[in-house]
Amino acid sequence: MNGLLKIKVRPYYLFQCDEVKGVEHLRTPVNTGLEILEGMRGRTSGFAIPSFVVDLPDGGGKVPLLPDYIISHSEHEIVFRNYQGRVLHYRDPQRSSIQSAFRQDDSSYNAARQAPVPVLP
Repeated sequence: MNGLLKIKVRPYYLFQCDEVKGVEHLRTPVNTGLEILEGMRGRTSGFAIPSFVVDLPDGGGKVPLLPDYIISHSEHEIVFRNYQGRVLHYRDPQRSSIQSAFRQDDSSYNAARQAPVPVLP
C-alpha cells in the first residue's frame, strides 16, 4: 500500500471477492481481510489503509468492515484494545451543554435536527 502512495495512487478498497460462480477458489474468509487491516494499523499512514468492503448480494450494496477495537462500553467509559493489543480506558464525555440545551421533545430541537445542511462551495 505504501508503494501505491509513492506513485500517487491512494489505495481505496480492499475488496472481498463476490459470490460469483467459478471464483470460489479465489475467495478468502472475511476475517483474513480484517486481519490485513489490523496489521496495517499503527504501522502505516492512514492514507495507505484502504476501506475493506463486502459487496452484499441481491443489491445490498457495499458495506465497510473494520476490526472491532471496542471491548466494552458503559455510560461513562469505553474500553478499547489498540492495534498493539494494549487495553486502554477512555472516559466518555457526558452530553455537552449545547446538546443539553435542547430536549428531544422540544420543537426547536426537532427543527434543528431536520434543518437542511448547508452545502459549502
